[in-house]
Amino acid sequence: MAPMYVLVEELDKDHTSVAIRLRAVRTYNVWYSRGRDQIKSRECVFHDEAGSYIHLHIPGKSVSPKNDFVEGNVYCIKKILVVAHWYCYKTCEGEYMMKVFSETLVKPYKGCDFPRYMYRLKPFEVLNTLDANILVDVIGRVVEIYSPLEKMINGRPSRLIDFVIEDLKGNQVKCTVWDDHVEKVKPFFKSDLLDPVVVLIQMGRIKLVEKSGEVKICSSYDATKLLFNQNTLEFVEFRNSLSMQQQTPLKSITSNSTSSYGTTSGVESSTKMQITTLSEIFSKRDIGDFLVPCKIIGIESDPNDWYYDSCPKPNCNKKLELNSGMYDCGKCGGRFVKGTLRYKLKIRVVDVNGTAPLLLWDRDVLELLCLKADELKVTTKVPKDIRNLKGRGLFFKISVKSETFDNLDNAVPVLQVKHFPEMFETYCPGLIQHNDDEFSSKLQLTQDDSDTNEGFFSDYPTESPIAATPGKQDEAGNETEAVKRSLLDEFSSIQPSMKKKEVVVKMENEKE
Repeated sequence: MAPMYVLVEELDKDHTSVAIRLRAVRTYNVWYSRGRDQIKSRECVFHDEAGSYIHLHIPGKSVSPKNDFVEGNVYCIKKILVVAHWYCYKTCEGEYMMKVFSETLVKPYKGCDFPRYMYRLKPFEVLNTLDANILVDVIGRVVEIYSPLEKMINGRPSRLIDFVIEDLKGNQVKCTVWDDHVEKVKPFFKSDLLDPVVVLIQMGRIKLVEKSGEVKICSSYDATKLLFNQNTLEFVEFRNSLSMQQQTPLKSITSNSTSSYGTTSGVESSTKMQITTLSEIFSKRDIGDFLVPCKIIGIESDPNDWYYDSCPKPNCNKKLELNSGMYDCGKCGGRFVKGTLRYKLKIRVVDVNGTAPLLLWDRDVLELLCLKADELKVTTKVPKDIRNLKGRGLFFKISVKSETFDNLDNAVPVLQVKHFPEMFETYCPGLIQHNDDEFSSKLQLTQDDSDTNEGFFSDYPTESPIAATPGKQDEAGNETEAVKRSLLDEFSSIQPSMKKKEVVVKMENEKE
């Protein structure tokens, strides 16, 4: 007599001898460490003949070739444990999942009559109504890709890349993927592809931004899978529907990230952040965090002062002091043969009414150059990567303190940099078209420059950071508050923290 197979909905935690027939949808290993030298567990997701999904957990000690489930294949599984689903982010709905134990039997199913439900695609417009703890599948066309970034998460270096996908109705969702998933996206960054880039994100995590209510998709460790430009039915149907619509080109943006990585801990400014001009800040002597749209007109610091040796210990980053051939850290007390090279770059910027020196730290320069400090080749001439910063129009989030006004040539620390090319002309009309010689600056650092958040000091103390520049007057005052709020929302996703005597970029505490 043929065995009787139960369905997922018929599984009972009190029965261990039942048999079930399932198609493997997703199989991935969970490792004990990032070195991936020992398997902690193997996780599998299946669907039954009715299309219901179920998760299977295989402990590391039970992992063997017999349960090396191939995605797409069908298997008959007998004698399993039905246990409560214990993972925070679940791969499928349901209270229970399955677990392999010593008596579990597995054999392939060779029949061709088993249905195929590999993906559970969700429309973009319903994502905000779904349970954020259950991973979802979405498909869309990539319309924007942002430059890859590196961050320290819980003392470990991590990578991420952001991109935006669009569905057939024109709805867009921002996505962030981490670590190994970055390599899947990078080939499309700054590519010259003419055909649309279609991506299916399998088992992505829904993230709801509390303040704006915006929905984003993030990768969830090894569970998430990215599929690009496949020939399966889902991709064919999407591309056929897409060909009848007008398509916007894929944009690669070498800029700060567009997605939210969580809120960093620290002391937030009590003064409400606002979009303003350099002259308004310094004439009114306002204190707080501000957004200022400016154009970079030059690098003030000498090439020898573009970097500093920082503590290599995670989450320290303090400048090291050379002492008897070794580097000492005054913050954590460590002593090192060498430190980690990080950027510390003083730039000169202008807006329609004034000019000021700003201080960019490693994170911001890295995002602008996409090149680590130890990878930048410095010669007697200014490298092309640095020269390319000149003339760029960017939105800077700066932190102005009372001591900033003690010396008006103090470089103002930059908390964050954003690239809004479509909005820059609104706030700084005609600035990009101005002659660079009109705002040229050749200031150099003094020899006794100190490494504090008060910045670099110029050899020309008589030059004010709010010295008026010829040209058009500020026309940004006529812009609507709605436009300003949209820009402020972009910056609110990341809030770097500040200490009283030095700028410290706090990295997120929880990996997305």
